[in-house]
This record gives sequence, C-alpha cells and structure tokens, in this order.
Amino acid sequence: MVAIIFGITGQDGRILAGQLITKGYTIIGITRSLSNINQENFKGNLFYRKAKFLEFNSPTVHDIIDIINLYNPNEIYNLTGQTSVAISFVNPLLTYESNINLTLYILEAIRLTGKYIKYFNSCSSDCFGNCIKPANEKTPFNPVSPYGLSKSISFNYVKFYREHHGLFAVSGILSNHDSEFRKQDFVTKKIIDTAVLIKRGNNIKLKLGDTSIKRDWGYAYDYCEAVHLMNLATKPKDYIIATGNSISLLDYVEKVFSFLDLKYEEHLFIDKSFFRNNEIQNTYLDPRSIKNDLGWEAKHNTSKIIEILINQKLSLN
Repeated sequence: MVAIIFGITGQDGRILAGQLITKGYTIIGITRSLSNINQENFKGNLFYRKAKFLEFNSPTVHDIIDIINLYNPNEIYNLTGQTSVAISFVNPLLTYESNINLTLYILEAIRLTGKYIKYFNSCSSDCFGNCIKPANEKTPFNPVSPYGLSKSISFNYVKFYREHHGLFAVSGILSNHDSEFRKQDFVTKKIIDTAVLIKRGNNIKLKLGDTSIKRDWGYAYDYCEAVHLMNLATKPKDYIIATGNSISLLDYVEKVFSFLDLKYEEHLFIDKSFFRNNEIQNTYLDPRSIKNDLGWEAKHNTSKIIEILINQKLSLN
C-alpha cells in the first residue's frame, strides 16, 4: 500500500506516517521545504528513516497528477494548511489559499487521472462556530473566522466531488488535539511549557486571554487512528473526530498546575490584549457516528493527555 501525505512534517502528518509505516505502507511525504526535515529532532523518528520526501511549496494540479502517476497511491491524506485562527484574521488570503486551493487541486488531480484513490481531507470543529449543544455531522456550519470559513469551503469541495464525480473522498471534522509535536503558538503547549518552567524555579507568569472558553481536547495519536479508519471504510462518509467531552481553558490550566503540585492562582495572569473578537466561546461535539460505524472512540481523556505531555516535557532535560 502506498500513501501520500501532504503536510508530513506537521503534528498529524508525523504521527500518521509513523502509524502507517508500522502497518507496512510506503509513505510519500509532501512538504513545503525539505529544510523542515533536516533537523535533529526529526532524525530519530520512524517516518524520517522510512518515508520518501518531496518538496513542493505550492503544487499545481499538474504537479499532483505527476506525483500520482509516478507513485500510484492507494490513499492520499491532506493534513497541511494554515491552522492558526489568530493568523487567519491577520492574513486571510494566505489562509484561503492554503486551506482551500490544495484541496481542490488534489480532488481535481484524482478525477483527471481516473485512478481509484481514497482521499482524506482534514477539517476542523471551527466550522461549526459557537455550539450551544453538541454538534454532529448534520449540524449546519457557522464559521466565525477566516480559518473556520476556509475549512468549511474545503469540506464542501470534498462533498461535491464525492457526490458528483464518485470519488472516495471524505472529511474528518477534528476537534483540538495535542501531542509532543504541537507547535509553540498553541495555547495548550504554552500552558504546559510555562508550568514546567515554573516548577523548575523560573519566576514567570502564565499570560492568557479568555480562560472561560470551552474546547474538546483530544490526543493526536488517537485521532490519526480515526483518520486512517475513515480511509479503510467500505463507503466514503464524513465524521466528527472528538472525545465528546469539553472543558474550559481554566479547567485545563488547573489540571496542568495540579499535576505539578502548583497553585495556578499564584501564577496565572489574564492579559486583556490576548482577547480576540469573534472568539468561539463553546465547542461541543458528538462523535457517536464514527463509534457506531467504525468502532472508533478516543482512548485518552484530558487528564491523561496532560499527564503524557508533561512527563514528555520533563524527560527532555
């Protein structure tokens, strides 16, 4: 089996590649820059040793057709794109180009080659906007950011090509999810890194914005298993990938500091400059459909994820 992964150097790309390699897949990884690969923290990873990497900053439809014809993939995973909500407000054009165009190019390339390829597209719970009750696969989208809007459009492209061109094309609507590969600009990474520094004696404050927001935080390794299952299914179908449990950012902070035997009240500073207009206040998700159809459910709750991430951070030094 051959799988092409767009965005292989990102959190989900790295994890999925490793999981697929252990299952015997040949992995072709697409990255914007090969310099992303040539780093010491990548060289010990299974995917670094086993995958073949191709550099494409902005692949065209013809580039993707050439890649498909050369490697004859069974599956394609689109896990790349601009994922920061904050950046999407500052640079919406970059966000739209990154999250919409590539989706269309891959779908059109698959259609034009006429090959049977299973395609997975990574979407986001931000497509729903604010949730009063748990959203399911039939809940209308109501994005409140350029990022959420871009993911909503890519979702509809996938749906169109599946229904009108007969492609095996699916979108996973993923909630927030973390691992040791999470980038520094994500709030959960910031919370854990700051708490560990405080535990080690650093006299610093954890500066956050609105801590009342609620999110469904999952574990990236669990979610990548769901992503693969969606492409193994007999029939193409979109699914929500989530834990089904949401907690506030303040509760997340409390869990992190409590695990380190710290009192968050002594170290947390609410910085009003971090507050965002149109911030999603509540994310509630219903993942029962993927459990009923494919037998998947999240293995790790928030407390366990925090324990894993803190222990990994502590082990680095």
